[in-house]
Amino acid sequence: MKAPSRPGINNKDRARPTETAAAHIGWQVSPFQFEVGMADLAIGITACLSLWRDLEFKTAAVSAASIVLLGDAIGHVRGHAGGP
Repeated sequence: MKAPSRPGINNKDRARPTETAAAHIGWQVSPFQFEVGMADLAIGITACLSLWRDLEFKTAAVSAASIVLLGDAIGHVRGHAGGP
């Protein structure tokens, strides 16, 4: 029996997720996508590790993630406002 198809998902999308993601947000494919992905992975792994660590580690993890995500938010606001 054939699996039901979902709108917007096909084999081409699965083959090149970076191209699909870039096209979806209207950007060109860039090595920057890999850098952002690695930063997100680092935040996620640090968050998981913090489950078994003391409060000082958790505080440092939350502080680092907050700084990175705040920078992302500022970049998004500037981008939507037409800033540099």
